[in-house]
Amino acid sequence: PFEIETREVKHDRSGILTMEPSEPNTNETSSGEQCPFTSHFAVTLGRQQGRDLRCCAFGILIRGYGVLREIEQVFTGSTQQPLQPVSIVACGELEVGDDGVVVGSDGDPFTSWPQDYPNMSDKGDQYLTRVAASETIKSYGNEAFKAGDFRTANQKYTKALRYLDKKYLREAEVYAEETAHKDEQKRHSIPLLLNLAAVQLKLGEHRAAIESCDRVHEWENHGRGQVYSEIWNTKMLYRRGMAYVMCNEFENGIADLGRAAMLEPNNSDIRKELDKSVRRMEDRKARERNAYSKMFS
Repeated sequence: PFEIETREVKHDRSGILTMEPSEPNTNETSSGEQCPFTSHFAVTLGRQQGRDLRCCAFGILIRGYGVLREIEQVFTGSTQQPLQPVSIVACGELEVGDDGVVVGSDGDPFTSWPQDYPNMSDKGDQYLTRVAASETIKSYGNEAFKAGDFRTANQKYTKALRYLDKKYLREAEVYAEETAHKDEQKRHSIPLLLNLAAVQLKLGEHRAAIESCDRVHEWENHGRGQVYSEIWNTKMLYRRGMAYVMCNEFENGIADLGRAAMLEPNNSDIRKELDKSVRRMEDRKARERNAYSKMFS
């Protein structure tokens, strides 16, 4: 039987290792027979305070947070079972002093998720260390983009954005620090999202490109309030416009490209893309009119 369980550790975060035993304080069945396989073990994803009374928390995840997040993103069916297998195929023990960090084959020294990297929290000066790490990861993405390896570039830009993530407490005593961090997050997030949108266009992920551009627009206008006119980023408009056109949403695409052309009237690339989009929309409308005329002739 297990030792007497404790309820001191609460299920108030991701990464809590927990067990729901078959009977309180034991791994025996109600009849007293040994049944070591009836207890259920789990790792929490987010706060699960409903487990506090019925489960025994016995550990906290200190490395492997990225793996946990990737498991979380696997789709589940109606019975909450993963639709694709999730298996442990290799594991072991870390020696004392081993932080578990493995340098990638491309030289990228940073883990997929900042929570797995030592001394890389989102508080105080450690957040500024994360910002610097994000810039380094972005440079690996730029190298992959120049080499035509768009999949790797996509992964690097997405990873760099994770390093910029921060949970804001919005408390008076950390207001100045958090304001400075928010400014840094904005300054570094906008070019990263623009790069991400560019690579998503290359990969044909047009909806994702629109979402990345929308995030750019949100950052550009963050904290400005309703009394100010909107700020429009030309690169964002150009890339979102192209993505809309590729989704056959010509009105939205032409509106974005037209606004970009007004902001940069001498930009021949924007003008060329705008003219091409207008022609595509007119051709499509002509085909639709022709189809309708045949239906009712």
